[in-house]
Amino acid sequence: ISKGIRQLFSNPDISGRIGGDEFMVFLKNPESKEQVIHKAKEICKFFRKTYTGENRDYKISGSIGVAICPTDGTTYHELFRKADVALYEAKNKGKDRYEIFDPHANYNYCNDHDVCDITERTQITPIKQNMFLEHIEKYILEILFEAKDVETAINIILDRVGRHFGVTRAYIFENSSEGKNCINTFEWCNEGAKSEIKDIPKTPLSELETYFELFDHNGVFYCEDIKIIKKTNSDMYKRLKSQGVKSILQCFVLNNGELKGYVGFDECNENRKWTKSEIESLLIIAKTVSAYLVKMRIAEQFEKEKARLSCIIDNQKDWIFVLKAQTYEILYANSKVMNSCASAEIGENGFELLKQLKKSYKRKVVTQILLNQKDDYHHEYYDVEKDDWFEITSIKIDWEGTKDANLFLINDTTKNKDREKTEYIYF
Repeated sequence: ISKGIRQLFSNPDISGRIGGDEFMVFLKNPESKEQVIHKAKEICKFFRKTYTGENRDYKISGSIGVAICPTDGTTYHELFRKADVALYEAKNKGKDRYEIFDPHANYNYCNDHDVCDITERTQITPIKQNMFLEHIEKYILEILFEAKDVETAINIILDRVGRHFGVTRAYIFENSSEGKNCINTFEWCNEGAKSEIKDIPKTPLSELETYFELFDHNGVFYCEDIKIIKKTNSDMYKRLKSQGVKSILQCFVLNNGELKGYVGFDECNENRKWTKSEIESLLIIAKTVSAYLVKMRIAEQFEKEKARLSCIIDNQKDWIFVLKAQTYEILYANSKVMNSCASAEIGENGFELLKQLKKSYKRKVVTQILLNQKDDYHHEYYDVEKDDWFEITSIKIDWEGTKDANLFLINDTTKNKDREKTEYIYF
């Protein structure tokens, strides 16, 4: 599609994909409005072309919104907003067509001042509901991509979605890392709604087993009236009733089929009957957020394990370091190495580190391992000049994308030796 659109325009014009299934064209200095209309028709015609598959034909269509300078604006943001309005009007009239922005038209689903520009796509409220539902996955993904971190993105999403659907409360419960409790970790409350996140205690997962049985095979629980929960789990019913909840919609957070928590939406104003499209939309949001949330927790756990491992290695009395084989670049060094060689820095050449081994056979062994590109290696040596024993272990590893790296561990074993009973190995 990108290639086809480019072929319709000349070099001074600019065309590109701006995200998802949306493209934008800047037609420079058109001779007339008729030329603009002609180009719009050409694009529509291109979209209608038949694409032949192996066993069948595939047809696509496209909708186009057009804004013209200076009539509709003189800045990028003005033109983009009005082209966006025209685009949704084209879709509203049945798609597979173009629409020129009309300043006198009554666009009842949005107004000129509220329509999102490309830098404000996370603001979903100005778009008519069916347009939001149509592009729901794109909006959520854009928030996740553009936010500084996943936690910030999730809070933004709960806020946007909660306001759009008019729910009382949107929230996420997660299972604790040890898998014993379920904890309320995220919450958004509509105006006038009481926050519950600080008042809800950790709930043992064993107490939620009967409640989770209410979820269907897709991991979804929709309840128009919470009274039906009373027979299955009276504790959950009491908690929801004390919060003023009348209707709920919840969805499991899963990781490879394993339950990690759930995303929920509460309605406290009425026994809400959710429409099919609302349920489907909220489930798409819940599942998308769940996927990113699980990845975030896995990354957090990885960083914790990495920090613990680093702490263990840093407290070792042995020299532990990683060098790139061909350049001797220092990829990693524990505290013992860094304290013994103050001039050594991660990312710098390892010659300074090797100098610290000067006048010892340790330096010769390390150098020969790197030069000979040895794989896993372990040996014990006796340095006659210094009258000490040392043990060197080298392992060929992949280090953060660097395949030709060696992990070295140098251990002084002199104290463990009985020199009269040990065979001396001279290097």
